[in-house]
Amino acid sequence: MLPHISEVIRPRTLEEALEILVTADGSVVPVAGGTAKSLFKSSKIKALLDLWTLPLRYLQDGGSSLRIGATATAGDIVRSATVRETVGDALWEAASRTAASPLRNLITVGGNLASLFPWSDMPVALLVLDAKIHVRSQDMAFWAITDFIRERPRKLLSSRGLIAEIEVPVTPECSGSAFLKFAESRYAYAWVDAAAYIRLNQNICAECRIAVGAVESAPRRLPEVERLLTGQSLTADIIHQAGVAVLSAVNPIADVRSSKEYRLELTSELCQRVITMARDRAQLSKEVVQ
Repeated sequence: MLPHISEVIRPRTLEEALEILVTADGSVVPVAGGTAKSLFKSSKIKALLDLWTLPLRYLQDGGSSLRIGATATAGDIVRSATVRETVGDALWEAASRTAASPLRNLITVGGNLASLFPWSDMPVALLVLDAKIHVRSQDMAFWAITDFIRERPRKLLSSRGLIAEIEVPVTPECSGSAFLKFAESRYAYAWVDAAAYIRLNQNICAECRIAVGAVESAPRRLPEVERLLTGQSLTADIIHQAGVAVLSAVNPIADVRSSKEYRLELTSELCQRVITMARDRAQLSKEVVQ
């Protein structure tokens, strides 16, 4: 826990919150659910910036995209019919596996991205859904999620910016997505997360995105596997080949929960399963359209 907190600041506007962050020089940290900040022990941090006071908790159908306010929680996503109707299953499945119900009502989508632990679940789904991250700072910017994660969110945001919104494109017809998690229990930290997005043209994979989390230091997409699948009929044999390709595409970490070798085999298996699920959902979407 943070031992030196003497104040909780409740800004009235996002602009006020940003001004406080910039002038505080790292002694004030933003907090919403607070589940990540509870792990920090820095003596430099003197105050918390309470983001719950800001109007950032929403899920809105923007027509071409689903707009997610940064303080919308995993629980909000699970309870929302709009999420699955607009962007498919992967994000809903990731949110539903993010901790148990009491914590899901605290863990925010923005916080899951900003803190970005190796086992963070929702960023893996957002990667395959090609989300954009709206960062408010002195230089307002939209970040593609792949770039945002590559730049390391904590370093990128530092004391200069806040995630305001996550924008997820509405999934088109003949597409499907899926998320799978392997852990010691349903809501424990992941040993491996895997997500897939598939768009079919007739029975050919016209577009795919595959991502894994809890495997390396940060979640990421697997472009080598995506290239193997694109332009192919997604038969069981091709999907098995994708699983073999995963073995050379990732370099798993080892920790107290799993050896590197076990996590590697697990990643390959989960990727094959999640690709199959996304393909089947895309085929079902195609049949519904017809």
